[in-house]
Amino acid sequence: GGATISGGVLSLGVLSLLSSSAHGFHMSGTDIGSPRSAGRRHLTRRSWLQGVTFAGASAAAASGASATTEPPSQGFLGANDVAAKATGNVRDGADIDAALGITWGGRDRCDAANPLCGPDGQLRKEAAAAAPVPKTPDGVAITDTIELDIQIGRTNVGSLRVGLFGEASPQNVRNMILLAESRYRSKPSDYATGWAWGTATNVQNGHRVSLGVARDDQGAAYSRRRGLRKAPEDFAPAERPPRNEDRVGEFDGSAAGFVSVPLGGLGDDLSLTVSSLVPGESGSDGGMRPPTSVVVGKLMDDESMAVLARLDALPVQRRAAGLPGKEGRPMLKVYITETRHGDVQVKSAATDEEDGGGG
Repeated sequence: GGATISGGVLSLGVLSLLSSSAHGFHMSGTDIGSPRSAGRRHLTRRSWLQGVTFAGASAAAASGASATTEPPSQGFLGANDVAAKATGNVRDGADIDAALGITWGGRDRCDAANPLCGPDGQLRKEAAAAAPVPKTPDGVAITDTIELDIQIGRTNVGSLRVGLFGEASPQNVRNMILLAESRYRSKPSDYATGWAWGTATNVQNGHRVSLGVARDDQGAAYSRRRGLRKAPEDFAPAERPPRNEDRVGEFDGSAAGFVSVPLGGLGDDLSLTVSSLVPGESGSDGGMRPPTSVVVGKLMDDESMAVLARLDALPVQRRAAGLPGKEGRPMLKVYITETRHGDVQVKSAATDEEDGGGG
């Protein structure tokens, strides 16, 4: 049988029909092919939509279905919306997220750039409330401070000021200071890397926010700090530090505002994680306590806690979207634009200490 088209809309349920149709479109894992005789090609969001639109139109013509002017409903993809999707922006034109199964708001979701837009895609009556600044645990000293300036979309929202527990976790804190100063190298011949122009790598609303610089992003971050159009040809991303023996402290560091790194040291994305867990509200499973992480510091002031609340409330990619590796990524890009340790400030312009290739 044919597919019924209403208002230029093709139900995603027709994909099962298309997989066996004369058009030869097929889906396996994350690949969708052009006609089988032409072999497979890698799936992109745009090519997937083009395949659906072409096949839907052909199926409608074959069945003699007539179009109506009824507007598309949530969970369906309008043919006219596909043309408006040419920019590739998931927030403009077609409701791609609804088509891919994102159910956190669909066509009716709020603008992710709006500070009142919540994780569920609905507007809040007021901005997310900041949790109180956590108390420094008894017997723990703050030996250093670092600051990370945060930009959400194109808006600077403030800084995260972190007090570091250098005596309790000396090796982790040393590496974090190097990253804040953009002087971290995994070997002497490396180009120096740092957190400036890194990103929010993962947000788990109501539990934690992770910020760092993923391996694939290190070249772009380096070029932005140096004011270059692109990274040098011989640029190679720095590796994670060697595993260390810094241990978990004898205190509860799961409350909102405590900062941790993985047990054994920074991971491949060189990220720190800030807990956003509020006891009694988010549940008891969002902390960063043993055996997987080491608490290395805490946020220092109300501004930092307000920035954390803003980050924690961001809409993020969900598992239902079917986009491998993207779960937990904010829908709106989040950058660490500047970083500081003491009097050391790292901006887009490089310092003499941020040379590469052993220089």
